Amino acid sequence: MSRSWFPPEELASFDRYSASRLLRLLTILQSQPIVLVLGAGVSASAGLPTWNELMAKICQVFLYHWQSDIACGRATTARPPKNLSVVFTDREEFTDPGSYDILALGEEFARSNPVLAAQQIKNCIRALDWIWLLRKCLYGEADSKPIHHSALIDRLGALCVEGCVQAVVNYNYDSVFEESLSAKGVQFTVLSETQQAVRRGFLPIYHVHGYLKRGGGPKTRIVLAENDYHEDLAAPYSWSNLLQSSFLMRSTCMFIGTSMTDPNLRRLLRSAFAVGKRFHYAFLPSNSGSPKGAMLDALFDEDLQSLGVSSIRYPSGTAAEPSHAWLPRNVDWLMEHRKRSHH
Repeated sequence: MSRSWFPPEELASFDRYSASRLLRLLTILQSQPIVLVLGAGVSASAGLPTWNELMAKICQVFLYHWQSDIACGRATTARPPKNLSVVFTDREEFTDPGSYDILALGEEFARSNPVLAAQQIKNCIRALDWIWLLRKCLYGEADSKPIHHSALIDRLGALCVEGCVQAVVNYNYDSVFEESLSAKGVQFTVLSETQQAVRRGFLPIYHVHGYLKRGGGPKTRIVLAENDYHEDLAAPYSWSNLLQSSFLMRSTCMFIGTSMTDPNLRRLLRSAFAVGKRFHYAFLPSNSGSPKGAMLDALFDEDLQSLGVSSIRYPSGTAAEPSHAWLPRNVDWLMEHRKRSHH
């Protein structure tokens, strides 16, 4: 029996559902701009840490400095430190801190409950040192040196150049995407607080979890620790919640580099879909290389549908070609076919 006509040959690497959703997204792009929603995977494509890697490093640095203070007699294991001084963050500078592997302990601590771990560490460090620690763990040497080229960020920037994007919601703290836009000559305004105004003719980029500009910049509230998320949950009419809800109800959003597991995002999606019934699209890696992986993908995707999000599963990767290498191709395909429709 011959292969079914769908998906078409050019989308043969996608399953039927993902191919169909990609075509629906293309139809929307051909008629109106979308809201681009960026998660940690986008920044990771430029060499910055993923969410899990960032949390692990924060935990490792904190535990190392605490253990060092214990070794020097300035602290004990009985009580956590107060106003702990964090001197350096590069793991290459770590020396043997004691009888156990502090790096492994930090990874284990971060895995247990990342948001709670962040809160517990934040309790022990001065507010100014907390922001310094986040910046150092986020950027490392990249805070003052060039970052890796990212084909994904380059293609997403091209979407903005082509006028396909009406706004960007950036869940990342870093400024890597903005730097790419600057290099392309795109005029934009970064907004991370309610009193800021959108400039006419400028692409608005909303950092709803806070902003840590590479090389230094304005101080903003950072949403990372448990209490930060609780404040957001307790303030449904806060700037960031109202902003996201408005986009989710009135625009089509394209999620890139996010796992779609953030509790606050899922809450906003559920509320917005109940009112606006508008569907959005999320690019997610496929685990269909095995029957069990396919089952878990199907379970997750069905739940996303109930929140108004259609998942587009791109092929799982190999050592030679990681899965995220497919994302720039997906964006290229969308731009190429959008241009054809306008000729």
